Amino acid sequence: MLNFMQETLSVWELLRRTKKPIVLYGMGNGADKIIDWCEANEVQVQGVFASDEFVRGQQFRGFTVERYDALRARLGNDLLVVIAFASERPEVLERFAQLAAEQEVVAPHLPLFDEEETVSTAWLQRYEEQLAYVYDRLADEQSRRVFADTLNYKLSGRISYLFDCETQREEDISSLLVPTANEVYMDLGAYNGDTIQELGRLTDWQWREVLAVEPDRRNCRKLRLLADELAAKGLTVEVHEAGIWSEQG
Repeated sequence: MLNFMQETLSVWELLRRTKKPIVLYGMGNGADKIIDWCEANEVQVQGVFASDEFVRGQQFRGFTVERYDALRARLGNDLLVVIAFASERPEVLERFAQLAAEQEVVAPHLPLFDEEETVSTAWLQRYEEQLAYVYDRLADEQSRRVFADTLNYKLSGRISYLFDCETQREEDISSLLVPTANEVYMDLGAYNGDTIQELGRLTDWQWREVLAVEPDRRNCRKLRLLADELAAKGLTVEVHEAGIWSEQG
């Protein structure tokens, strides 16, 4: 086994073995995939909850979506909480940390595409040589720590590894990418232009050109409005309503 791996039990094996009531935090594609896996592996989910402000008595996959306090009153104070969505919003991350201080909490790493592999003990053994090769050639301790923490998280689902290796986004971009005014930037999956505005703040609104690619029509309308606003200031943002892939389709 790789010497930087602290975890040996996968999050999926934990879900099979636990004696605690399993509850999901969140709805959507991630929760769908987790429930599908649980049903296929005869693992019982006993509840779904959402942040209080999103609970309106709605149904999700046969469950009435509850508040956390109501679910805890029903099932007890010793739960296995499975986080079923991703976020980088500070208030949501604080909520994750608060839950992890109260309960056993995991957040399974779910591949975006069906053909992608999940990290398991067998996966780590299969790619042990390549993973060790990369780890040994990373240039600094922080990079090795992030690499190890990421793999330990992906195997175990324990979010403490992500909190342990987090750094400040703008500091990272400024020190690692060092954006300047003399480059062409490509934003592939540009959403509504939020990253373009972040780039503007980091470069004092200086660049040669930005190529923004976004497949969603409504997002593209917002992108074009932003591009028009920036064009009035002499900044070029070229918007393409498309996706990025190896072929047309």
